[in-house]
Amino acid sequence: MRHALFGTTTCNASIAILVKESNFNTGKIVKHYIAPLNADPKAFIAFTLWFNEHNKCPAGHAKEYLKGLLLELERLSIKIIAVTDANYFKYLTKASQAEINLGYVLDSQIDGFQHKFQVVYVPNYKVLEYNPKNQDKIDLGLSTLRQFTKGTYNDPGFDIIHSAKYPDTWKDCVAEMKELYKLPELTVDIESKGLQFWNCGLATIAFGIDKHNFVAFGIDRGRHPASMRMLLKDFFSNYKGKLIFHGANFDIKVLVFNLWMKHLQDYRGMIEGIQILTSNFDDTKIITYLATNNAIENVLSLKKLSAIYAGNYAKSDIANTEAIELPDLLRYNGIDTLSTWFVREKFYPLMVKDQQEDLYHSLFKPSIITLLQTELVGLPIFPHKVKKAKNQLKHIVDTAMQKLLDSNVIQDFHHKQQERKCAEFTAEAVKKIFKMSDPRVVRYVFNPSSPDQLRRLFYEYMALPVSDTTDTGLPATGSKTIKKLLVKTKDKTFKDILETLIIFSKANKILSTFIPAFENAVQMPDGSYRLYGNFNLGGTLSGRLSSSDPNLTNLPSSSTWADIIKQCFGTIKGWVFGGADFNALEDMVSALTTKDPNKLKVYIDGFDGHSLRAYYYFKAHMGNINPDSVKSINSIKKLYKAWRTKSKPVTFLLTYGGTFHGIIDKLGFTESDAKRIEANYHELYKISDEWVKTKIKAACKTGYVTGAFGLRLRTPLLEKVGKGKISYMAQGEARTAGNMLGQSYGLLNSRAANEFRERVWNSKYKYDIFLCCQIHDAIYLIWRDQIGIAKWVNDNLIACMKWCGLKELQHPIVKLGAELDIFYPDWNNGITIPNDVPTGKIKTICTQALKEI
Repeated sequence: MRHALFGTTTCNASIAILVKESNFNTGKIVKHYIAPLNADPKAFIAFTLWFNEHNKCPAGHAKEYLKGLLLELERLSIKIIAVTDANYFKYLTKASQAEINLGYVLDSQIDGFQHKFQVVYVPNYKVLEYNPKNQDKIDLGLSTLRQFTKGTYNDPGFDIIHSAKYPDTWKDCVAEMKELYKLPELTVDIESKGLQFWNCGLATIAFGIDKHNFVAFGIDRGRHPASMRMLLKDFFSNYKGKLIFHGANFDIKVLVFNLWMKHLQDYRGMIEGIQILTSNFDDTKIITYLATNNAIENVLSLKKLSAIYAGNYAKSDIANTEAIELPDLLRYNGIDTLSTWFVREKFYPLMVKDQQEDLYHSLFKPSIITLLQTELVGLPIFPHKVKKAKNQLKHIVDTAMQKLLDSNVIQDFHHKQQERKCAEFTAEAVKKIFKMSDPRVVRYVFNPSSPDQLRRLFYEYMALPVSDTTDTGLPATGSKTIKKLLVKTKDKTFKDILETLIIFSKANKILSTFIPAFENAVQMPDGSYRLYGNFNLGGTLSGRLSSSDPNLTNLPSSSTWADIIKQCFGTIKGWVFGGADFNALEDMVSALTTKDPNKLKVYIDGFDGHSLRAYYYFKAHMGNINPDSVKSINSIKKLYKAWRTKSKPVTFLLTYGGTFHGIIDKLGFTESDAKRIEANYHELYKISDEWVKTKIKAACKTGYVTGAFGLRLRTPLLEKVGKGKISYMAQGEARTAGNMLGQSYGLLNSRAANEFRERVWNSKYKYDIFLCCQIHDAIYLIWRDQIGIAKWVNDNLIACMKWCGLKELQHPIVKLGAELDIFYPDWNNGITIPNDVPTGKIKTICTQALKEI
């Protein structure tokens, strides 16, 4: 334990600053913690915090260390502690999280020292190297410390509620609802008993009048559930002001289902409810995203965003509202609405200042509406096919497992591990000597899902080099790591084992993630089933949609795994399931935005892109190929198929900022070959490289890059660098920014879906065509089984996807496009419908496809 005085004696010290040993620099401590307080340095003393050789502080050891430290502080009569490490703060206070307690003063809770010290969390100054915006968190911690020492401290949020109304009787509920009509804007928040809209109910609802006043109603938890639902529906149907949500997709979805839909296939009620609730609304979650989207960390949680204002009022996320007393739930619900006001007032001006307001209104708000319909419709799924897929995957897992158990290598490894266990158990025992036949040893079986066993297999038994490490610093064992290890060994037996482990891991992952979600599909009134997912607007840095519960964007798109999974989805009686995928959107966008001639000629002259790149990477193996001849380059597809295939992962790696190190590490090339391939790639696409470099150079001055539709990605580390040398972490940010420039054009998919949904709602097919999924650059939908509707869908959806309103994408020859597929009998089998064909042709194509099936 080391300490540092900032005066001549400990007598004047009243505040202890606890700093990690490796960051214990007195100059930095003064600069970041003492000087900003404008306090007498003599009042401070700093102590080191213990960490082991792996830079970790295990709880048991850390708490023992703290007891010794607290004894010393007690001897020095010091009562105030500023802790600059999150784990030590949690050990000291028994808080579940550190950051959520920024702004608070907590009592110490270490055994023997309960309530003897007041503890403040102030983040480590080193976090500024990763994100300069973390200065706000340090400032908040220091402000709390300053207020406490001056006697002016109050818990965050202690006085934000000026009035809170909880009408209980029917008369009072009606009266309060009438008062709400008079207000031009209201924040809205609901509480439900779960996250599945079809069974979570509507426990309570609160309306924020402003940042300090709210009214909260019990709905399902109140005295008049049915009547309150009718009153609430009537209010929303007639209220003329603006409704402000934080995370509108969930709240509105639950409100629509509970107030407007009679059942899950009540599409008229669904659309009516969506249109009413989105006629005049804001979503502060999306506002915050557009105001702050950055390459380091996007914080969109209402609790975290408003913590400085409302404090840690939730204490923990509510998993089950039914377990909370109604008065507490109503108060919590109400504070959410006050917090929503705070977030809107704070971030709306920032969104406007950064020129994101038009994007918010023209693209992101319409996307909320589109996704509401998408999530309420769901994907058509076949339970009997899910059962079949589950059995197929189990068979793959069982086969892979048996192959592993039959391996002499695995048997020998397992035997050695059992011997090791014998020795461990014997060492732990007092008198007993364990033998291999002991039941405790026998129960220690080979488990390919055990990271610890795989770690010993890979890095001890096979003696393979460590390619990756986990967040805790241990050698990694996941599928991506195993793929890297494949190229690190020439031992055929080892390769077979690694390949089998990859198969086992992939099949097991699908079994444990997707299959349970598929099995929970919901039955419709007509007897069919739907899988409901959640699409997250603002869930990625590029603006593209992400997905959760389940993550539909992670569904396998090709290979054996895709065949198994996609058979579970398809056309149901009375409906058609179809979709359209943009034609090579990311590659085409890159060609059009960078104007790189070697990318454009793929579309203008007809070069096969994979063959062209394969030639540049491996031209020494293709002596008879003429690089200027389209016919010659495209012949590589047949003449040098293996080299063309080998080029694909190389291109993917280099496209997303990889280097020759990755080509060596992940793909197994020699250093000389990897460097040559990397150089050839950058020679081929030097115009694109220069375009990206120009954007990154600008970001060093402005602090952001601009993607599709003007979406900003802020780059605080690049801005901090300015004209100086780009640090290692800033280089990572530069790669992220470079990737975002292309990936942000995935917003074209959202735009097309929005326009198509608007066309549908303005057509006679308003209740016959429904979007049901968006994955990457593809749009999926269902429509009633009528040939005229199929013709309308083909014409209108493709027209929306051909839109080329962005100036940078306009070109006389190279155009965006897509083709409609009808999936029958399942998602694995697409019947492609050409653009602009007449109804009769569609019928002929489908009839012929059905005969072939």
